[in-house]
Amino acid sequence: MIFMHLILALLLLSNAPATDCRTIADHDKRSFDNLSPITFDVDGDGKPDTIIPRTYVVRNNQQSKETHWITFDLKTSQGYVLKSFFRYKYGTSRADYWVYALVPCNANKDGRINLVFYAGDDTSDETIVLLNQGESFGVRSRKRTTSAHADFMQHRQPSPPSHYEDFGACPFECCTYRRWTVNAETVFYQGRSPNSHVIFRAKKGEHVTGLTGVVITLQPGKALVKKATTLGRAPHQVQLKPGDVLYVLHYLGEGYYKFWFRGRIYEDELPSVNDRLSPAEQARQAIQPLSDPQTVWWVKVKNKRGRVGWSKQDDHFDDMDSCA
Repeated sequence: MIFMHLILALLLLSNAPATDCRTIADHDKRSFDNLSPITFDVDGDGKPDTIIPRTYVVRNNQQSKETHWITFDLKTSQGYVLKSFFRYKYGTSRADYWVYALVPCNANKDGRINLVFYAGDDTSDETIVLLNQGESFGVRSRKRTTSAHADFMQHRQPSPPSHYEDFGACPFECCTYRRWTVNAETVFYQGRSPNSHVIFRAKKGEHVTGLTGVVITLQPGKALVKKATTLGRAPHQVQLKPGDVLYVLHYLGEGYYKFWFRGRIYEDELPSVNDRLSPAEQARQAIQPLSDPQTVWWVKVKNKRGRVGWSKQDDHFDDMDSCA
């Protein structure tokens, strides 16, 4: 009997998927506005495959509610297409998660590449392991964690973020992560902190490659709605009434900002406290700026030797503007 129990235990262990998935890193995370293709080997043939994210809105007109979804399409290097192999509800008309990630995970030993999906904000997140079953993906496990002080999605009215990180953002018009020229001696760190280990230094005139970046909102700005108006980019728009307060997260370029209102994040053109307007022009404004956001932009770059590091001295680089 003991021998039979041992055999059964070994069979169960041999068939159980491993959970050696790597931890989701900061550079994996992207906002739900970032729907650029994700490329890595999915079918295990050693060639890159393409995963295309898509977002959509489901509206319940009878209840005046809506839910926000993200789904993924897979196209392999061999031309095989799998539509909507995974769907996830990342928010409602009340509040959305801020960032998501989809990364490879070797959870099985059958040669197929499994996936890890992540979605989260500053108070809670969810991680889902997806098993690659050949012609479909199944949920292996899901784990949701919530901070001790709040449950953002269910137990309280959403409050504006005190600390917001926009992964992959390039915060001005025509800003492009590509080859940059260093215009002043710059130190690059292992992490997004000047207290972390120094990876390398670059001198004026050297070339580096901008890989990605994170715009961090240390203190949101504020703007007051004076006249009824609609802001946002379709399909993510919001109707505002006099007295509403917008929390401005960071600048995008050409007068556009990313802002927070009642648990959701939008993008639109907003005035700044630095705008020079006449009293007549100010009276015509639907939005009155009260304060601008305080932000810092950390950029992640690689030098010609392949070393990768972080810097928040974004003014130390030329050739960031692809329109120049």
